[in-house]
Amino acid sequence: MWQIMRSAVQRPAHFVDEEADGPTLLALAVGASAGITLYGGVIHAAEGVGMVVASAGRALLTAGTAWALSIPALVVISALLGSKVPWRRAVQASLITVNFGGLAFLASIPVVVLLELSSPFSWTRPLIHSAVVVGVGGCSTLIFERTMARLEGRKLFHVVWMGVFGLLFVEIAWLIDLFRFTA
Repeated sequence: MWQIMRSAVQRPAHFVDEEADGPTLLALAVGASAGITLYGGVIHAAEGVGMVVASAGRALLTAGTAWALSIPALVVISALLGSKVPWRRAVQASLITVNFGGLAFLASIPVVVLLELSSPFSWTRPLIHSAVVVGVGGCSTLIFERTMARLEGRKLFHVVWMGVFGLLFVEIAWLIDLFRFTA
C-alpha cells in the first residue's frame, strides 16, 4: 500500500496512465485520509488530547465531504465541456491529488510543530495553519493540473475544479470550527 502511495506522489502524471484497480484506489484514499487526519490532530495539539481527537475527526470530515461534494462537479462539468476522460479516470486523478495532499499535510507536521513551539504568540497559530493549507492546496492544484493534462491536454477547467474543492474545504472547515483556536 505504501508503495502505491509513494509512486503516486513521485510520478502522479504517469501514475494515471493506466486505470487503477480497487486496491490501488483504496490505497490512495487511505493515504489522503491518514495525512489529513494526523494533521487535523496537530492543529489543536496545544489544547489537549480531547481537542486532538476531535480536530482529527473534523479534519477528516472536512476533507472527505469537500471531496465528495466536488467530484460530481468534476465529472459533470468535464463532460459538458467535451472532455473525453471517463469518469473513473477523473476520480482516479482526483484520488492521486488528494493522496498527494494528505501526504503533504503529513510531511508538514514537523514544521508546524516546530513553528508553534518556537512562537511565543498565540496569534501565529492561525497564520501557520493557513500557510500550510494554502501551500498544500497550491501544490495539489499543480499535481491535479499535470495529471489531467496527461489524460487530455486541457488545463483551465482542472484548476477551476481545484478551486471549487478548495473553497468547499475552507467553507466546511469554517462551519465546523476546524481552525478556530482557543489558546
